[in-house]
Amino acid sequence: MRLKILFVVVLAAAGLHANPLADFNRAENILDIESIFDQGRTEWCWAYSTFHTLRTYYHYVLAGSGDAPGAWDWHAALTDLDTPEAFRTYLGNHFSPGQTGFPRNFLRLLEQDNPKLVDAGWQDFYAGDHESVRYRALPDSERARAMRLSSREILNKVHQNLKKQIPSVFCTSVHCMMIFGDKDDGSQPTEFEIADSVHGVVHHLSTAQTASILDLVMTLP
Repeated sequence: MRLKILFVVVLAAAGLHANPLADFNRAENILDIESIFDQGRTEWCWAYSTFHTLRTYYHYVLAGSGDAPGAWDWHAALTDLDTPEAFRTYLGNHFSPGQTGFPRNFLRLLEQDNPKLVDAGWQDFYAGDHESVRYRALPDSERARAMRLSSREILNKVHQNLKKQIPSVFCTSVHCMMIFGDKDDGSQPTEFEIADSVHGVVHHLSTAQTASILDLVMTLP
């Protein structure tokens, strides 16, 4: 519960408002998403947000050209977990409810349990224009693969990926969610649509507000 309380304070300070899932259709670049699983009283936001992102991405890949490394194998692995009960049971078999982590921890778990899965190329981008709590917590062995860009540069990459039907995992210093849509003014994003596994809601947050709390984004380069 400590993480949730801290994050509520962060949201209030940023002016973030929660809205029902049905109210997200104001965005220009919007991806269809399935139900948002509720993480309940766990600290597994990093896993939930990564699952939501992968599930959405492979839905679009397979509905289109299917041109992504090992798309069908990834789809099969995710389908096995695609109910709230199955997903919670899977995580409960590996982690305690209070286990915090990084989005990449969930990727590694799936790859460990499904040897056919190939690296799809997801990249971690850490905010470089302010001190990133998550980057500071990285072991030296993992810093080589982490990229640091300004928050605005990272969000522009998120924006460009949304145009290609690619969602992103978005993490503040204490919480992870999924960015699945945005509005733009013709040249740059002005607002992001964010799916949150705390109570399974959608948030609408301006680009400036999103940048102010961005600590890490995992997306395709």
